[in-house]
Amino acid sequence: MQNSALNIIIPENFCYSCLPNCAVCCKADWSIDIDEETYKNLSKVEWEKISKKFAGKKKFIEKNYKKYFELIEGKCIFLDDDKYCLIHKKLGFDAKTSTCKIYPFKFIKTADGIIVRLSFVCPSIIKNTGVPLEEQIVEIEKLAALKPEQMRQIDETVALNEYIKISWNDYKKLENFILDLLKTGDNYESSLKAAAKYLRIVLEELQKKEEISDILEKIDKKILFVRMVSLGEKKENNDTFSKKQRLYYALFVGYEFVGRAKVSVFKKYSNLIKLILKKGTLELNGKKFDVSRVYQTNFDIENKENMKLVKKYIEHLIFTKWHLLPADFSTPNLISGYSLILVIYSLVKWFSKANAVLRGTSVVELCDVENAVSIVDLNYAGHITKETLFLNSPVFSKICNLLISQNNFEEIII
Repeated sequence: MQNSALNIIIPENFCYSCLPNCAVCCKADWSIDIDEETYKNLSKVEWEKISKKFAGKKKFIEKNYKKYFELIEGKCIFLDDDKYCLIHKKLGFDAKTSTCKIYPFKFIKTADGIIVRLSFVCPSIIKNTGVPLEEQIVEIEKLAALKPEQMRQIDETVALNEYIKISWNDYKKLENFILDLLKTGDNYESSLKAAAKYLRIVLEELQKKEEISDILEKIDKKILFVRMVSLGEKKENNDTFSKKQRLYYALFVGYEFVGRAKVSVFKKYSNLIKLILKKGTLELNGKKFDVSRVYQTNFDIENKENMKLVKKYIEHLIFTKWHLLPADFSTPNLISGYSLILVIYSLVKWFSKANAVLRGTSVVELCDVENAVSIVDLNYAGHITKETLFLNSPVFSKICNLLISQNNFEEIII
């Protein structure tokens, strides 16, 4: 939906209201930056008189010439015991830093307008509760104007791969075709794979100097799905496929247990080996689980309730052009970007099964999918950089780029 003076484009069928007793965003171990004016105003407040929790403690820290709120065990120091923000309670919404005001929204500038991307870390977004976004357009527009200098921007010319670029209008035709394709097919996974195949066909035809519109008219969706089925049959009898898949999952899942984990280098390598071998014990959300049981757990892609959230998340990433935003370890282009969409889908499945194992069951339920989407959006879709991935290794960046550029990547990762 597009309706505002700033040309704000909001995703349809989403609701949001800040939930009471939640505070997920205040305790997500995020570095919350503070604009200079807010810092000056908050520094004048005698916080020790407001709460004993501030006695003898730093409230702000400085890193790379920027101010941030102090974190205590991953929680913002201004989070009160009742799970409410002390700044908001004592001084009001307007006293908060712009980062906190804007959440759970992010704004991406495109040729069509400013697209609103939502954080699926937020429980209200996950559960789709609260006021419809269409009714909040005026407030959302005000939030978009708070930090225009930090708004990410997508070029009007979109790279299909490292050699071929297309216009924004042609890209929109491809995107609409893909979103339509994801609503076609016997199941969502076959549709995701078909879309990957489709992008490669488009690339091949463009190299022949064909026009996008002509290519779209010639592509038969049914043929795409037939090709996917034949590829799937070969996959089942290919031992090499199993080994590749094990390595791919270990490397991408490894960000949570290897790259992001605050443990020794030895422990990180140990975790990586466990993921490759599919054996051993890992820790998620402070609880230990057996890796082998993740692969024995069923994720039913025919479960409509579970898949409704998965589809909504994946298609929101595509709608908000997440796959066109540069990740530090990946060249920003449509082919590699869509491969990362497939990675995100596979990670949601993996962490859904891991959450089911933590509950002591081998069947994934909606609560597991909700937790998985939150984990993936927090740790992968929102914050992947070369500084945080894996072992802070340039080699890993090259490996990731190599993997996602493989012609049969969608068969291996899904």
